[in-house]
Amino acid sequence: MKKLFKGIVKLVFFIVFVLFVMTGIDYYRMRNGLVPIFNKSYYNSKTRIQTYKGVFYEAKRQYFASVREPLEESSDIHFYLFTLPLPLPSLKKEVDNSYQIISEEVSNCSQGSYLYYADLNQKVYFYCISGLSIKDNGKTINTVSSDVIDKLKDQMDFMGLLKDQTTMYFQLEEGDVSPLGLSLYQCNSYNVNDVYIGPKNMTFNDDFCTYKDDDFKFIYTIVDETPDNIQEVVDEEGNVIFETFYEDDLYYYQFNVPKSSYIFVETPEVRGKAATKTPLSVALSTGLITIKDLEDKGITFDSVKKVPDAVGLD
Repeated sequence: MKKLFKGIVKLVFFIVFVLFVMTGIDYYRMRNGLVPIFNKSYYNSKTRIQTYKGVFYEAKRQYFASVREPLEESSDIHFYLFTLPLPLPSLKKEVDNSYQIISEEVSNCSQGSYLYYADLNQKVYFYCISGLSIKDNGKTINTVSSDVIDKLKDQMDFMGLLKDQTTMYFQLEEGDVSPLGLSLYQCNSYNVNDVYIGPKNMTFNDDFCTYKDDDFKFIYTIVDETPDNIQEVVDEEGNVIFETFYEDDLYYYQFNVPKSSYIFVETPEVRGKAATKTPLSVALSTGLITIKDLEDKGITFDSVKKVPDAVGLD
């Protein structure tokens, strides 16, 4: 009987020891910015309070966007051993001082937001700033791509969700990283994951996070499907007859072979829009693209002036 009692006591002490070890592990994790694991987790969606209940402890935090977010993006973090509060270090993210964001605020901002960059993943709008450049380890980046936006958000403080419960709000105080400070809204609704960037005092405007079909110039391509065996057209005297595919007040624009019917302006299926394929002649005549756009995309053609240069006239 005495051996059984000692065995039970040893088992109880062992269980208590293991539970204290588990408590210590979870406290250590929280001190290092990690969520505890040996517990049951509960959360209140109205107060955004998440509670971790272990056998010997209780921990709490107020999350901003999701219960899956890291502790460093949450606030009001506490750890109690029974009822005794244990100290936790500040978990505020350290800012990379080799990273600098240079922006120029527009003093008289009346035009609203404007599309600065777009790709197949995301659109980026500027509001009340005329530009944005990023210096990263001595390298200057002027293109605000999706990857750059992700790194930009890493430098900012997540301020929470807006009333729509989808749009995330980020802010960066004035300092070494950003002399003027910045605000950023990340949209997260159906077919709209746009980003809006502006000065620190930027507020959420009515046109933010609304669907806009305005990214054609960023996503279109010009596809040349001309067959390899296409031949020049010649007259009876052997002179090449050029194909005039477009004209304006000053010039005829010509190909040396009849190829305009094989050239298309295309856009991909993106952000809820169907893919498009527009013949070149239609795209030019309707103003969808310009001759300069055609030239910038690398399509080779000749420009023939309609009126010969005047000779001997001042």
